[in-house]
Formats: sequence, C-alpha cells, structure tokens
Amino acid sequence: MTRQESRPSRRTALGLLGAVPFAASGVTAASGAAQAATGSTESTESTESTGSTGSSGSSGAIPADLRPGGAFGRYIKGLLTHTGGMTDPTNTTSEGHVFTSIEERTRDIARRARTQTLRFTPGTGKEYSSMGYEVLGELVATVSGLPFHEYVREHVFKVAGMHRSAYHTRPEWLADERIAHPYMLQEDGSRVDGVRNLDKGGTGPVKGSNSARAFIGSGGGNGFSTAPDLVRFALALQKDELLKRAHIELYVNAKVSGAPMREGLADPARGEAFHAYGPTASVYDDRRYISHGGGVAGGSTNWSIYLDIDWVAVVLCNYDLDVEAIITQERRLITA
Repeated sequence: MTRQESRPSRRTALGLLGAVPFAASGVTAASGAAQAATGSTESTESTESTGSTGSSGSSGAIPADLRPGGAFGRYIKGLLTHTGGMTDPTNTTSEGHVFTSIEERTRDIARRARTQTLRFTPGTGKEYSSMGYEVLGELVATVSGLPFHEYVREHVFKVAGMHRSAYHTRPEWLADERIAHPYMLQEDGSRVDGVRNLDKGGTGPVKGSNSARAFIGSGGGNGFSTAPDLVRFALALQKDELLKRAHIELYVNAKVSGAPMREGLADPARGEAFHAYGPTASVYDDRRYISHGGGVAGGSTNWSIYLDIDWVAVVLCNYDLDVEAIITQERRLITA
C-alpha cells in the first residue's frame, strides 16, 4: 500500500479485533484467510509478495469482508490469543540467513505468512505463535500507513515516556554500547556475542537461531527496552494514557484458557493461566497479574504487572538461562 492509497478506517481496524472460522487445517495461511473472509471453502492461490502489506485493488476501497465482526476480523482474535494455528517464525526462516535491510525483512515476513501451513484448525488448539504477531504487526503498518517500528515509537513509546525503548536496527545495535548483546550458549559450554557472530547460533529449542540476523524486530519480538521504561508502560496503562479504560480492560482480561507454558513443581498458590490480547492473564495467591516472557538465543526476559497491588516486576538477562525460579520467587514475595 502506498501513502497515496486510501487506508482502512479506524472503525475497520477495531473491527479486526473481533471464533475463528476455518473448518480444516492443512491449507496455507493466505488461502485460509481468504476463505475466512469470503466464506468460500475452495482453496485460493496465494500470490508472491511484492513488498506491499496492503490489499491489492485499483480503487483502494476497503473490502466489505473487513467490516467489524466479519470473518477475517474474528480470525484476528485467534492471532491475538495464539489460537490461530500459525507457527513460530524461527521454525521456517532460512537457516543462517542474514537480513541487510528493513525492506528485505518486511518482504520475508509477508512471504512466510502467505506460504506457511497452519498447524491446526484455528480455534481448536493453542500454541504460542510469534508468526501470528508478525502478521498483526504488518496489519498495524497497513492500517496506519507507518512501518510497524515507527508506529510503536510514535504511539506507544513516546506517549508512555519510554525514551530508552526502540526497535533498533543491527547497525544501531553494534554502534550503541548501551544496548546489551545476547551471549549465546554453545555446545562446548562457551558463550559468544550473537550480534558480532552472525554465523553462530544458540543451542535452545530452535537450534542454530540468532535473533541478530533479522536486522530489525517486528510485531513478533526483538524490541529493546529497559526496566524503568517497562515500569513507565505499566504506569501509562494505569493512567489511561495509551488506551481508553474500556480498551485497557479488553487488553488485560482473560480470553482463552490454556495449560501453563512453563511446567514445574506443583504450586498451590498458582492459579489457572489464561491468555489475554498479548500477555498472559493469571492469578497467584488470589492476586491478578498480566505477564509476558521472552526467550531467544542469549536472552531471557519476563515482565509482570500486578493489577491489584500496584507492583511491576521486570527480569532482563542477556544469557539464555531458565529464569523460572526467579519469577516464582518474585510472585511469592510480591503477593505475600
């Protein structure tokens, strides 16, 4: 979509937040989305990405299928709650490929979104999917007319006063000594700087991955922040500076039940885990909190807002370590 083409209205954007309509898995994501939008059960040929994240069409009109409450809008809810059937992007990215520009990275996101096969029929399962959030990031870019990283900078980071947060490019990462580097564990027990050793990868669940190859982050992750800035984000939510109160409640409240992503010893204080629109929404010792963790080769993070007791907790680590014990201790101390 060029800047001259008409963009979907804000009303349409809200309508995209709308039970997921697919009837069968095994179709490509692009074909499935087209079926959802049109109500057709016939397969649809996916097209090669041209670098545009908008819909094609000579008139630039908003497709009727993007109306609030439409089938495609209901699928967006599946992406937000990790029930859309998409996989994690690190499982499908070309091994070892090093991206050299924002444009190349954006084209690759579009290509993988259009060609991947869904893991399950949307709405019938739950599996964490960074790919789903990469698609959501490109949707934000299409609706707003701004690249995703610029939109977040202007409408989230600046508004919340998060002046040390950004989606940095790899050259910025290398040039700014204030930005932590990931130290990836190797098979021999040593650690290497992932940003300065793009030919190296980690030993974690996706063996050989290295997030620094991506050039810049996306809706699926690889943003940069600090502990004080993440506290500022929580305060901005509390003060209704980022969203109106009704939409903040929509963001933080439980939507989909699912087994805890981290398994460990039974903890009687630990309540059932749900997914909200992005973070998990859970209870510990009868205290509500929302939380989101992140793990890459050479990095382990977790961020929690305790909604009833005005606490925010942040764990940032540039080693790929299991931080579950730290998080459990945090929960016990804060809710005591």
